[in-house]
Amino acid sequence: MCTETDNTDKITKYTSEARKLGIEIAPCDINESRENFTPTNGKIRFGLVAIKGLGSGIVSNILQERTKNGNFTSFHNFCERMIEYDINKKAIEGLIKAGSFDNLAKRSQLMAVYEHTLQDLQKTKKTQITGQFSMFDTAPLSEGGGDEVDGGSFAIAPSLPNIPEFPFSQLLALERESTGIFMSGSPLDEYDDLLNKIKTTNIEEFFAVGADDPGRPKVKDEAKVTVAGVLVGIKKKNTKNGASMAFAQLQDRTGSLEIVMFPQTLTQYSDFVSEGAVVIIDGKASIKGDLPPSVAVNSIKGLNNESLKKLYVKIPNEEILEQLKPKLAFFKEKLLFTYITN
Repeated sequence: MCTETDNTDKITKYTSEARKLGIEIAPCDINESRENFTPTNGKIRFGLVAIKGLGSGIVSNILQERTKNGNFTSFHNFCERMIEYDINKKAIEGLIKAGSFDNLAKRSQLMAVYEHTLQDLQKTKKTQITGQFSMFDTAPLSEGGGDEVDGGSFAIAPSLPNIPEFPFSQLLALERESTGIFMSGSPLDEYDDLLNKIKTTNIEEFFAVGADDPGRPKVKDEAKVTVAGVLVGIKKKNTKNGASMAFAQLQDRTGSLEIVMFPQTLTQYSDFVSEGAVVIIDGKASIKGDLPPSVAVNSIKGLNNESLKKLYVKIPNEEILEQLKPKLAFFKEKLLFTYITN
């Protein structure tokens, strides 16, 4: 895994396989993560280099400060100590979104205060440098009011707002925004029961070769497929006729795949096409030589509580069942149960 840190598809696949083997994959932690993936206490911990915008220099400074002066005791303590290394807002935001401070505070709390915290500490540092101190700059605060920094100065530690944590789906979205992958789990996890009943194709199968013919892909060109995952990186463009079509990546627990929505399909299913949406897609596979595999979308539906509902239909006899089959096909994404009364 350490050699594939820049390949999000492979990291997604490896973490999924590790979880299937019962190995816990832990997200970044400001007091435990090192530069790269690290085995610790029977689990594999994500490294800080996984976070976008967190260059090797910043990671090195964090590890150096932690080794020199011990673990960070709070978010404010981290900011106050790392301000000496000129850490920036982008790096702190990335650390929060990746869950690096989850053992110290809620992400929702930190997202609400981090900009103000950093601004205050930068002002304090500037004041110290210019020598413009007031009695409030140097007076020690009571316990909980601030953290001591080198030189004996103090900065006020703002209290964290009493707000609930973000929903799990939003936490996952923040992780992907910060690292390119879902670290704490997958948005598909809550739909396992449904997906186990619907025959879907894992995305890794589009890149695998068939056992019966090692020279050809496992998924055949123009094969009808059903895939489920998270829509990311949606890009829309106009055709020569001025109609709108869309391209996106569909990501499941085994990798990511390009999907293509032509104008008519996009118009019909536009309500389900949004960044981060968890969807199930029926479409046609495109496997063309050296080109990356893709799927042309025929239909797209959102995975939600409605998808999990079971539909029971009482049929008087088998003859009527045969007559109703075309209409019942409309419910193929649902769990459909039919039974004959006689």
